[in-house]
Parts: sequence; C-alpha cells; structure tokens
Amino acid sequence: MADNFKLENGHLVIKDGTTSVNGFCGREDILSVEIPDSVTEIAIGAFQRCVNLTEVEIPDSGVDILPSAFKDCKSLVSISVPQGIEELGDLTFSGCESLENVSLPDTLERICVSTFGDCKSLKSIKFPESLIDIEIYAFENCTSLKQIELPASIIWFDPQAFAGCDNIKKVILHCDLDEDEIAEVLPNAKIVKQLPQGYKRPEVWDEKDDECDNKSDVETRSGKDINTGKGNDKMFRNKFEEWALYIIILGLVLFMLYEIILIIWTIVKSIFFE
Repeated sequence: MADNFKLENGHLVIKDGTTSVNGFCGREDILSVEIPDSVTEIAIGAFQRCVNLTEVEIPDSGVDILPSAFKDCKSLVSISVPQGIEELGDLTFSGCESLENVSLPDTLERICVSTFGDCKSLKSIKFPESLIDIEIYAFENCTSLKQIELPASIIWFDPQAFAGCDNIKKVILHCDLDEDEIAEVLPNAKIVKQLPQGYKRPEVWDEKDDECDNKSDVETRSGKDINTGKGNDKMFRNKFEEWALYIIILGLVLFMLYEIILIIWTIVKSIFFE
C-alpha cells in the first residue's frame, strides 16, 4: 500500500488507480483522507482508531464501506456516505464520539449492528426512503439524538437499535411498527404514527440478501412478524421454556444418580463394615 498513497501535513491522498484501501488502522498522523473514484472498497478496519481523523472525502463511485472501517475515529465530525451504497456494515462508525452530522444516500437499504453505536455527539439523522432494515444497537448510546423519523419503507426494525438513547423525546413512524415495543426502549419519547395515504406494509424482500421472496411467515431479528408488525414473544418464550425443560431434566437425572449412589453405599456399608 506504501506506493498507493501520499501523506503530507496530515492529509492522506489515496492515489488514483487504487481499488482497495486498507492498512491505516491506529495511525495518529492522519487528519484528513481523500479517496479517488477508482476505489471500490474501504476494507474492514481500514481507518479504525485513527483518533485524529476529522474529515473524509468519499466519491459517489460505488465504493463499499466494510465493517469497522472508521470505528473509534474519535475526532471525525461529519461524514457523507456516498450514493450507491446499499449497506453500512457492523461497527462502521461505532465509537466516533465527535460525529455530529451524517448524510445517508438514497440507495441505502440496511444499517447493521452497532453501525453508529456510541456516536454521542450525533444530533440528528435523516433516513432515506430506500431504507428497509435497521438492526440491533445500530444507534446505541447516541445520547444527543432528540428525535427520529422512520420512513414508510422500513420492513425490519429492532427497537433495541436505539437502546441507551435516553434523550429521544419524539419518534415519528411513517411505517406500521409496534409502538409498545418502541416505548419499552424509549420510555421518554412521544410516539406519533403518521402512515402515508395508501400505505401498505412491504412484503417482498430483496432476493440477493434472502432466499425467500415473500416474508409472510418470516420473523424479524427482534421477533416481530414483518407483515403484522406485532411482537412475536412466542419465539422467545419457546426458547426460554426449552432451556427450562433441559434444566429440570438435568436436575432429575442428578437426583436419581444421587439416590442410586446412596443405595449402593448403604448396601456396601452393610456388607463390609457391619
């Protein structure tokens, strides 16, 4: 990678023709980054823990930003996610505690686990109408958020996506999600449902991510049926009951072994010691 970049006065320029950016993890001498159109991938952890990085220029040229690419870049103030990106992977901007402004593209479909976790300075976020999935802990502990507005395109949503966001005072739903589940995670928020005229809950999932076309009998990560929007607590109760049954059976087996050993000891004692 040494021949593919130039670093001068803290400004890192990736040279044109480079396709993958990697290998800058933990560099404290990088203050800003300029990425050319030729880059198609910012690799896992590429700029992780670049604690003095404040500015990144990413072109709208179809680049993929992989998990943890900018994790713990504690001085990063703003980021404009380029057009063409469909998914932001796990922990991509997690721990960017100075991040205040985020611009998301109209092509974005999925925000993964802890993508913006612990971005404590993030004041607002506007979700595009293309977004269909917000996963668990996506915005965990974003304590500066005051309001969120979820678009009608949402299919999968885990309420724990906003766990620890105690200062959110208002949630506007343009999609048919379970208000009670959201209220459990955000008890201080006023939840307002504003479904657009003619709204119909989406049922078709992108085939490139899931094999089934119709999600009528598929449960979300939060245990919610995506067609009804109702909480599916049965899934969790069944799992709990299964483990409880295992524990009870194990207890009975141990008790029976104890009784057998006690009987054998009594017999042996009566034969050899009396």
